[in-house]
Amino acid sequence: MKYNLYIKPITKKDFEIFIKFLKFINKKLKLKGEIDIHLLDTIAGHSMTTGVHEIKPDGQIIIKSLYSGRHIIDVLRTIAHELVHYWQYTNGKFDPKQPVQDIGGVIEDTANALAGRYVKEFLYQNKNIL
Repeated sequence: MKYNLYIKPITKKDFEIFIKFLKFINKKLKLKGEIDIHLLDTIAGHSMTTGVHEIKPDGQIIIKSLYSGRHIIDVLRTIAHELVHYWQYTNGKFDPKQPVQDIGGVIEDTANALAGRYVKEFLYQNKNIL
């Protein structure tokens, strides 16, 4: 998996946590391809609450997450949620041309549950990371 990171000002500690988490979650989801991750300082101009993903026709994914004003763990959960959506897509769980139910539904509930599980497991394995 190749990650292209587009990051607004981020603390060194948050950056190190972020990179470690990406390696962790990639082992869990075994994703392939290229993912652009944008950590944003505002949601202005973006159609999202805390995060969103876009799957391009060639399979590339772009993930955007609000970073400013949020704890790094909240940001990781958002990134994990959107990466689970990419995993769902690559495993044929949904068609990106069709809208995913934003609240509830199997796709969204699974992404929420797995994102929470992965963040919790990451924190258990890295007890002194914060």
